Amino acid sequence: MSENTRLWVWFIFNSGLRPPRAKALLARWTSQGAELEQVLAQLPQAAAQWGLTPEEAEALRPLPAELPDIPAVRWDEPGYPRGLKLRLKEIMRPALLFVTGAPALLGRPLVYLPPEEWDAAGQEQAREAVGMLVGEPVLPAAFEGSMAAELLVEELSSSEGEALLWLRGGSAAWQPTPTQQHLLEAQRLVALTPLPPPAPPIPEWMPFLEQVALAAADFVLYQRGVEEALDGLPRAHYHEVERLAQWLDTLSLPAEAAEVPSSGVTPETPTADLDPEEVLARLEKVGRVPAKLRQRLRKT
Repeated sequence: MSENTRLWVWFIFNSGLRPPRAKALLARWTSQGAELEQVLAQLPQAAAQWGLTPEEAEALRPLPAELPDIPAVRWDEPGYPRGLKLRLKEIMRPALLFVTGAPALLGRPLVYLPPEEWDAAGQEQAREAVGMLVGEPVLPAAFEGSMAAELLVEELSSSEGEALLWLRGGSAAWQPTPTQQHLLEAQRLVALTPLPPPAPPIPEWMPFLEQVALAAADFVLYQRGVEEALDGLPRAHYHEVERLAQWLDTLSLPAEAAEVPSSGVTPETPTADLDPEEVLARLEKVGRVPAKLRQRLRKT
């Protein structure tokens, strides 16, 4: 963890400034090409230059002798999800995402599975879709404790691939299961949260956390109830595996051909029904096709 990131953690959560005020200042200084360490070194004399009141500048000096060493990714770093920059206003966008596990995985496109409850048929459809995702160059993402997360961890335990868990509280408040811990140590799982490490999992936080997870996504798989919140994001119902396959197929194209517009235009669905064998051929191009999915397609 860099010295600058340690400073950000302290500045936002422990400096005495309100987090929205701290975020607004960081956004301003970043746009001016200034690092937080550079600004703090010039205080309190340069308070006005950096948009601080004399009282704020005095409160920020001296720096604490020890800064927290908590893994996190800043909103100005490559691993920060691009969707958050595109879809969330600054006031709602987390300046930091706290990381547990393998941060190198965060460079992959995120496929978000919202925390929905499934019946038996829905669970089977979800299992088929997850079977397509695991092992592909994407990062399936779900909330810890949800049915989707349980399905992801189960799939990872019996196959290759990696996944992301969104946490419902801070990283220090999360107790991974033995299976999750094994996947973390194997660098096959990464957990993210915008909440500071000690924050407990409070239900009232979930609307904000779900908004962050949805905005961070590059593709969304869902069963019901989230269509109105997708706002042009590429997405598919769990039973629309051909649409998922089309999107996965774009990831294997050259970068210039696979580029997804920043507006999040949904990949077009064929206007006519595809022949089942044609659908199977498309799916096989992007990975293995689960046996039950193969059977279901051929019955149609």
